[in-house]
Amino acid sequence: ICTDNSTPYSCVWNTLLVGDGGYDLRAVTTDNAGNATNSTVVSNRVVDNTAPTATNIQTANVGATVGLPEQNDTMTFTFSEQIAPGTIVGGWNGTGTQTVTVTMDAGNHLSITGATLVTGFITLGGAGYVNAGKTVVFANSTISQSGATVTLTLGTPDKPQFLNAGTAGQSSWPVAATLTDIAGNAITTVTRLEV
Repeated sequence: ICTDNSTPYSCVWNTLLVGDGGYDLRAVTTDNAGNATNSTVVSNRVVDNTAPTATNIQTANVGATVGLPEQNDTMTFTFSEQIAPGTIVGGWNGTGTQTVTVTMDAGNHLSITGATLVTGFITLGGAGYVNAGKTVVFANSTISQSGATVTLTLGTPDKPQFLNAGTAGQSSWPVAATLTDIAGNAITTVTRLEV
């Protein structure tokens, strides 16, 4: 990486000049007679200069009726790599679940309060999930993280009588620009369509 001939011996490593991956590092000290000694190897220091992207959003029916938003139905957000959980929910380390509130309205919009995954709201694919002029709140919804995926699980709807089995379509996810990967690289995707 570098040579330093004066105390306090140190070195700055510009990781932008190397490829992403794991690196083993060591220091070599050499005296005036040319005798060298190697330090203990510091193993697998990961370099990650690649910004993450959102790659997909998918819904899954767990309830009794296909297309009807029900308790335990899921929405999975997939990224190119793991997102730092603290950028999703402040202070979260990614273990367990985090409680959020999901709101759906007649405009086929789904918003999440308590987690930063979306800028504004997701426009759900298809139409007709909530009666005209109505809003349904799914309290005690949760999010969980596993590697590069974050799963939203719907809680109990406050007004299930306003929910309908909607028509199929492609959802649109405006990705929160404040998300970063574990290395601190900011996300690059602005909007991701369901594939």
